[in-house]
Amino acid sequence: MLLHAVGPVGGSVGGNERPLLEKTVKAALDLAETLELQTLAMPCISSGIFGVPLKVCSEAIVSAVRDFGREQRILTKVTLIDVSGEAVRAMQEACDRLLQGKREFPGWEVESSTTTTHAPQRDTTAASARGTAAPEVCVQVEIIQGTIEKQQVDALVSPMVGSDPLSSRVGNVLLDAAGPALMTAFLRESGEQTAPGDNVLVEGLSGLSSGRVFFLSCAHWDNNSQGPAVQALRQGVRKILTSCENRGFPSVAFPVVGTGVVLQFPDNVVAQVLLEEIRRYEQNRASRTPFLVRIIVHPNDTDSTKAFQTAQNALHLTGFVLGTRPEQGLGCWGKPEEVKAVLETQSSDKMMCSSQTVPPPPQHRYVKLIPRTSKEETSP
Repeated sequence: MLLHAVGPVGGSVGGNERPLLEKTVKAALDLAETLELQTLAMPCISSGIFGVPLKVCSEAIVSAVRDFGREQRILTKVTLIDVSGEAVRAMQEACDRLLQGKREFPGWEVESSTTTTHAPQRDTTAASARGTAAPEVCVQVEIIQGTIEKQQVDALVSPMVGSDPLSSRVGNVLLDAAGPALMTAFLRESGEQTAPGDNVLVEGLSGLSSGRVFFLSCAHWDNNSQGPAVQALRQGVRKILTSCENRGFPSVAFPVVGTGVVLQFPDNVVAQVLLEEIRRYEQNRASRTPFLVRIIVHPNDTDSTKAFQTAQNALHLTGFVLGTRPEQGLGCWGKPEEVKAVLETQSSDKMMCSSQTVPPPPQHRYVKLIPRTSKEETSP
């Protein structure tokens, strides 16, 4: 079960980030109690692209958990967890400050401990001999704020209406970067009319870091989340991912396809389609070589940013972990870290707060929302 909690956005609530975040956490804890849940895991809410300082977030969350634990509860264990090492440290420090050595109410003792565990080395020789080598993380997904034309990947994606590569903002931005060679190459490769869901691959574009662009033909939004326009978008994303696989491209970058003034798709529909199709691709993929899928959100596109934040609902239900810190870099095979604040009922007379570094579960995909500073417009 997933409880979706939306915290405050930094700088937009008149300095009231901490009380509002405490209110959000309290609401989540109360709902878990109402649902008679015994355990709950919670990330460092609002510390990512919402921009609330880590110290404010961590202290608000730990304070709310501490206050919740003052009474006898059905919910007896709350795990504060995050894929960001910095967020983990901030929450551990907040536990140390707000829990350690304090007797907030009768019948409770507070202890604090820190434990680090390391994943054992996998015996690949033995696994190969048994013919059952452990699965590895092979598809990395990044959701970043930035501009499509500057992405250093093997191929870019640009939406278009019909067979007109300049019918979207992305297409025009790419033309500015690549020069007239883009149109020349497109006309050479496009041939007949392109149907929605099909694509035209243009290569040899020296003005772009990638040198390649998939022009994806899209239909206008038809107000139907299961209609022909969405099905064409799904088919197009699927074909591009498969084409990258077949051609040996290790990476590809998508814009938030179709949310501009031309195609007018809702942000939440596009976010769902992109992430579901990437998940489907990963699950059905035969190759185990690393592959990067990068989704580019323009820095001023707050609606798409929020849509991808909301989409973590589906991601958590299917094994994705949502990262939020730019300092994690671009690698996705690191070990996510967690800090645990374990609340036990008054009969046990103690509250525990501990932190752990644990290995990622097999086949989990790590999705990162990484802020960038570029301000150029690239929304389709």
